[in-house]
Amino acid sequence: MKKNYKLSFLRRLAKYGHPFIKGVEKRKIEKYARLGEKNSLVFIVGAPRTGSTILYQLLTHYLDVLYINNFAGLFYQDLFSGVWLSRKFLRDKPHNCFDSFQGDTYQCGLKGPAECGDFWYRWLPRDRHYIGKDEVEERKREEIGKTLFAIINRWDKPFLIKNLNAGQRMGLFTQITPNAKFIFIRRNPLYAAQSIWLSKKKIGLEPHQWWSIMPKNYHDLVKLPAHRQIVRQIFFLEKQILDDRRYYPAENFITVEYEELCRHPLETVETLQQFIGPGVKAKEGAEIPNLDFNETQKINEKDFLLLKKEVNRLDWENYQL
Repeated sequence: MKKNYKLSFLRRLAKYGHPFIKGVEKRKIEKYARLGEKNSLVFIVGAPRTGSTILYQLLTHYLDVLYINNFAGLFYQDLFSGVWLSRKFLRDKPHNCFDSFQGDTYQCGLKGPAECGDFWYRWLPRDRHYIGKDEVEERKREEIGKTLFAIINRWDKPFLIKNLNAGQRMGLFTQITPNAKFIFIRRNPLYAAQSIWLSKKKIGLEPHQWWSIMPKNYHDLVKLPAHRQIVRQIFFLEKQILDDRRYYPAENFITVEYEELCRHPLETVETLQQFIGPGVKAKEGAEIPNLDFNETQKINEKDFLLLKKEVNRLDWENYQL
């Protein structure tokens, strides 16, 4: 009850405080954004149900990086202020948050790392996720960049963002920050597809109903039978990411396999620590938990075999049809 009261209070504070906060927010953003790009934006991207949330949780728990937690995310209209308040009251300690539901970490409380989609929806559409170069007006691109780099420059640390939509917007982000880095997480597509199937069931959707990130050819995929739709959703989301990495230097892109993350979490996190930045340190007292890796059939035989058949139709090495 106490936790719910605190959350309700902060939501009201963020909503009704915005008219009073926004003036200070604007001045702070202008002050720090003019310092350039002192550190990097780092995006976690991939298809849904590939392990992006647990990867985000591990990295933000263990590494001394900036990220949006559930506290800061409440202030999505004034994100600089939200991050400042969060760091003031929650400090920057290991969060020990390794639970989630469909990417939501509110069961961990205010310290849980958040995707904070509402921040991006201030400028970007909700009804489509793919955005190429030159599709967003310059004013909006500047506002996004200034907000993010003001936060980076105020605390002089890399800013780690888990936002699966970002994998469909790499062309846009090259116009905001050509030095962005991307951590691309992949999972065996059969088990990623099975997990999407189960996720739809958990939230009351039929298998053929669309769920989560929309690739560029969404309007074609949404008409397909359920098994083919789900598998091709994964395929085309990943294909877009691999196609668009051409916008960035090769050293700004790294791939993580979900199985490797689960079997060797500490080694994977330490590899990514070097990728994010050579000066990034581990947080004092942070420990990496052991993870379960259990890729087994969890749906009926017929549907599992149909998903497997669709996976085997596609070229997952070269992403060519």
